[in-house]
Amino acid sequence: MTTPETLSGSEAREALSASGVSLVAIDEAHCISEWGHDFRPAYLALGQRLQHLQTGRILGLTATATPHVRDDIVRYLALRDPEIIVSSPHRHNLV
Repeated sequence: MTTPETLSGSEAREALSASGVSLVAIDEAHCISEWGHDFRPAYLALGQRLQHLQTGRILGLTATATPHVRDDIVRYLALRDPEIIVSSPHRHNLV
């Protein structure tokens, strides 16, 4: 588990490259769109960082992504032909 900023450092990149990362899970992926443009620009570079690591699969998780935010996630992570699963956040058992 790490932060987008940590991935920009050589120490983390070297350690992850040596370990052979096969799956990257990005929790709160909406932050790529909502924070990446000004508050935490390292989010916008995640796709490039992951390409350099030659990761296998990338899983972006969020419960609050609008269509525009989903488009940003796909674009900035450089996802090709992603499977996007969308469902309502409303659950009858939570009031």
